[in-house]
Order: sequence, then structure tokens, then C-alpha cells
Amino acid sequence: VEELDESRHMTQEVVTQYYRAPEILMGSRHYSNAIDIWSVGCIFAELLGRRILFQAQSPIQQVFTYAHV
Repeated sequence: VEELDESRHMTQEVVTQYYRAPEILMGSRHYSNAIDIWSVGCIFAELLGRRILFQAQSPIQQVFTYAHV
């Protein structure tokens, strides 16, 4: 397992917009594996609900969609 280098800037384009964690949408350049847990949770909820959980046209709208839940 590779150690996380906190000094390294990371990309924001890591996953499809519908599954991006809030910290990625807010512009964070430092994040952990927790963003993967967020994505898996979204996908699992979609499997159960049979629809896209957080659907928005832009990253800003995506943040507001999260806030409404």
C-alpha cells in the first residue's frame, strides 16, 4: 500500500461528476481514499433505488443537490 503524500497536488477529475465527493467538487487538491467510499455509497444507493441519486448539470449544481438531502 502506497503512503499518501500530503504535499502532492492531486487532480479533481477523478470520477464521473455524479459520484464525486463533496471535497472534490469544492476544489480540494488533497484528499484521501474516503472519496472512493463516497462513490461506492452513491452507486450502491443507485442500485437500490434504480435511479441516479445525485443528478446535476454542473459541479456547482451537484454541490447544491448534496445540500438538499
